[in-house]
Amino acid sequence: SSTITSSTLQTTTIETTTTTTIVSCVPQSQPSILEYSDVNITCTPSTPTINILYACYGTNDSSRCDCTTSACTQMNVTQYVALHCANSSTPSTCLFHVGSTFFVDTCNGVQKQLWLTYDCS
Repeated sequence: SSTITSSTLQTTTIETTTTTTIVSCVPQSQPSILEYSDVNITCTPSTPTINILYACYGTNDSSRCDCTTSACTQMNVTQYVALHCANSSTPSTCLFHVGSTFFVDTCNGVQKQLWLTYDCS
């Protein structure tokens, strides 16, 4: 497992997985990161490269969203986060803000969350 730190000075442990191909958002067993948090992923010098394995952003409460498909309440953002982290100035650190300024707001007025799984290699 690895750790991330959010802006609320809370450290969340995220379990890593060997699954790398995920097409849609599926319920995750690990804790989520709430919207408006800053995420700081850091890998140690012995395993400096961040590998984003899974990232899903949205809400589990589709009853409060004006949409007809689950794609508008939860989005698979794995490739987006992976690309952002790959373009970081240092491969061992990835910083971003969980919110509609980083992701698309698919359910206006409802707080979203991010489920994230990554490892360091």
